[in-house]
Amino acid sequence: MTTDRVLGVDPGTRVCGWGVVDLVKGDMVLVEAGAIEAQESDPIEKRLALVFAGLEAALLRHAPRLVVVEEAFYGKNVRSAIRLGEGRGCALLAAARAGVAVVELQASLVKKAVTGHGAATKEQVRAALEATLRGKIDSSLPLDATDALALAVAAHARSSVPGGAPRRRSRGSRWTAEDLARLGLRGEE
Repeated sequence: MTTDRVLGVDPGTRVCGWGVVDLVKGDMVLVEAGAIEAQESDPIEKRLALVFAGLEAALLRHAPRLVVVEEAFYGKNVRSAIRLGEGRGCALLAAARAGVAVVELQASLVKKAVTGHGAATKEQVRAALEATLRGKIDSSLPLDATDALALAVAAHARSSVPGGAPRRRSRGSRWTAEDLARLGLRGEE
């Protein structure tokens, strides 16, 4: 039996969610998910070291063929954007050191692919995943981990779209409205 394994990462420097999803005979199967949680009072360098080590351990344990990271977004809070960038850097570096390809996906398009609505709440994403994934999602699982699972599910959905197979991270690796149209999803981005 062959499987196609993807690791999704919802980056953060306080809480970093991760989730592993296999595609087995057309079914998406939850393998494992969790969150790397650092103390807010710890210095940033200690939190980054913890996130990096946790992601390296997940990569080593699960050996995915692809890592999917939430794409950076622009917000009004510059400090939050910088911290998000630092968390993304940990994920990108861990994947590069493991020799695993990376794809970045926009959060709104991931939500659209998983729930049918680009502005879905974290709770709606969790409910959609419970209906989509084979395997039980633990109710105590942090929402950051379910966001990571959504990234992995969206990557599997994307790779099943003709011409939509994930590529190595580049300017052309974002999901577009055209990708969603090929999935049969329409509406706002």
